[in-house]
Amino acid sequence: MDRNTVKAWYREIGLGLRQMRKDIVGGRSPDREEQFERIGELTDLYERDGNPVFSIDTKAKEFLGRLYRKERLYGTAALQAFDDDFPSWADGKVIPHGIYDIRRNVGHINIGLVSCCCAIAEEAMPRTVTCSSTTIRS
Repeated sequence: MDRNTVKAWYREIGLGLRQMRKDIVGGRSPDREEQFERIGELTDLYERDGNPVFSIDTKAKEFLGRLYRKERLYGTAALQAFDDDFPSWADGKVIPHGIYDIRRNVGHINIGLVSCCCAIAEEAMPRTVTCSSTTIRS
């Protein structure tokens, strides 16, 4: 029996390759709107007084090494990757994170080894505060 026969049987009974979707809404805090309103009030207050207001964000961890990625890139030849993506095969991992000064429209992106927002702010804040108001430094 070949794979096309099995695929045809699956199609006949309504089976197909499916990908999970994030449709289920998780729990919401009853104070969520109040929290955002308070953050907005504080942001306005600090900005009116000429203080910087920072937005800090951490992105998904990225494993380093010869692990497969769906993305494509320009090159002269295909890159080789392991046939499985076991984290233990990675050469390490990095966590991209950034800090952005809303009032001055400047920011800094850092590729770090920690995901803790406090550590991110501690690392990135001096770079963000010292950069010029027209340039985003890396």
